[in-house]
Order: sequence, then C-alpha cells, then structure tokens
Amino acid sequence: MHCWRGFFLLLPVFIGEQLLSFLDSSGEIFGVVMNYCGMGSPAMLTILAALLQIRLSGALILGWGGLPARGIMSMTELVGRFGTEALAGYGIGSRLEF
Repeated sequence: MHCWRGFFLLLPVFIGEQLLSFLDSSGEIFGVVMNYCGMGSPAMLTILAALLQIRLSGALILGWGGLPARGIMSMTELVGRFGTEALAGYGIGSRLEF
C-alpha cells in the first residue's frame, strides 16, 4: 500500500509533461500550465525533505553518526522543567501543528 504513495509522488517528476499532454493541454495553455505547476520542483523538494527528515530523526533520536541519543521524549522533558502550564501549552501547540 505504501509503495503507491511513492509512485504518485514521483509520477509528476518523471512524466509530468506527458501527463499534461495526455490531458489535452497544448500550445499556449500547455506553457502556462507548466509554468504554474513547476512539476519537478515541488515533488523533488518533498522527496529531499523526507530523506533529510529520516536522516535527522535517526541522528537526533537514535544517536546515529556519533551524536548522543536524545530519545523521543527529550523535547517534552525540556518543556516540562518549566512547569505544568508550559507543558500544557506545548502539548496544545504541537497538536495544533498536525
């Protein structure tokens, strides 16, 4: 199931122009649509951000690359030292992010 997500993420990168041509975009409209979509850049940026997140998460949480393992709870523990109000605010703020 997860492989389909990657497939549809990479689809515009490799066949974006062909996909728009199949949808009957041509001439001036095709140029405008390609400029608006910028098919390669957003998809590649998403892929690079995901790869960077995997590396950074492993390094900071698990201690890869010689860094000390901080664990998942380290930020919550840090905020918890400032009191229950700070911890409640952090919890609400992190939930609003999602």
